[in-house]
Amino acid sequence: MVAAGGLILFARRLGVDSEATRRSARVAMNVVYALVAALGVGFAVYALVATPVQYKTLVQAVIFVLLGSGGLVMNNRRR
Repeated sequence: MVAAGGLILFARRLGVDSEATRRSARVAMNVVYALVAALGVGFAVYALVATPVQYKTLVQAVIFVLLGSGGLVMNNRRR
C-alpha cells in the first residue's frame, strides 16, 4: 500500500516532463535507491551476526545492495 501510494504521489507531482520535474524525480529516485541499498546492508549485518549465519537472508541482502547501488549508478550517469 505504501509503495502504491508513493507511485501515485510520484506520478502526480512529477508527471509533467520539464527540466525541474526531471531534476526532482532524479533526487527522489536517488533517495529510494539509497534506502534500498541501506536496507540491504542492514539485512547483511543481521544475516552475518545471527547464529547460525542466515545464508538465504544474506543472498537477499546482496540482491538489495546490487539493486540500490545499480539504480544509483544508472540514475546518475551522464547522457
